[in-house]
Amino acid sequence: MTKDHSQILKLSPFFQIEKLRINDQDYIKKTPILMHEPQINQRLIEMIVHEFEILQMLQNQKVSPNDFFAKSIGLDGYALILEYLNGMNLKTRIKQGIINKPKISQSIISAIINLHQQNIAHLDLSPSNIMIVGDQAKLIDFANAIILNERHQRIAVPHKIFYSHPSTWDSCFEFEQTQESQYNALELLKRDHFALGLILYELWMGQRFFDISMQEVYLARSHPQQWEMLKIQALSKLQTCHINKICPKNKTIDQSALIEIIDRLIQPSNINLNEVLEFFEQVPNLGL
Repeated sequence: MTKDHSQILKLSPFFQIEKLRINDQDYIKKTPILMHEPQINQRLIEMIVHEFEILQMLQNQKVSPNDFFAKSIGLDGYALILEYLNGMNLKTRIKQGIINKPKISQSIISAIINLHQQNIAHLDLSPSNIMIVGDQAKLIDFANAIILNERHQRIAVPHKIFYSHPSTWDSCFEFEQTQESQYNALELLKRDHFALGLILYELWMGQRFFDISMQEVYLARSHPQQWEMLKIQALSKLQTCHINKICPKNKTIDQSALIEIIDRLIQPSNINLNEVLEFFEQVPNLGL
């Protein structure tokens, strides 16, 4: 692939994200950062191919709209070429504070509903993996996604803990690889529901639910007792300190309804995302 010029946008421990300019058209190139361990390199390459296959599957679906995710252009060797989205991620938009919360909430929920209707769980939802273009949310980074109700191996790259249930935090720092097996679709969907609850919390409250830094996390992980205590404290916050007890005071009844919706998403109970969407579709008329 011949490029006019390029710009590195992001470097993670495993992937380089690069903006390409080719024939007056912008693209994103996601390249695995190969290491000295051949086994890890092989897994990273497999994950690029897996993400490409997931995106191709979504793009081939004619039933639902194809505009809730960043589309794949193709593979260039070990790299994945994606469409360039002229926007910024939700994490940046929240920090800037200029955001239409009701519309963005609706768009995020609609994107996840559309994804789940295609029998795919994302499993790495976070504000960093949601791009905002205008007032529309588009999901990115499907490297950890999985097709529901199919038997296959699962390979997952390490990811941040802030939008995962504390019971899964250990796996967030390791390459997760399982043998061919049947996955519990409901449990996988609940993982996306949980992440959605924490994303909506951060969007509306302006801070992460698990308000700890990665520096604190890495420090705790170097001391097993501290690490176990950190996980216990996080579980306790989920179980005993519901959102309605930690929100700002002087809540209106409508804000209480918002809090209840978010609380239901992060608790181990079943909730229909269409019900969540219907609530946020009415939010602009509720005076929130």
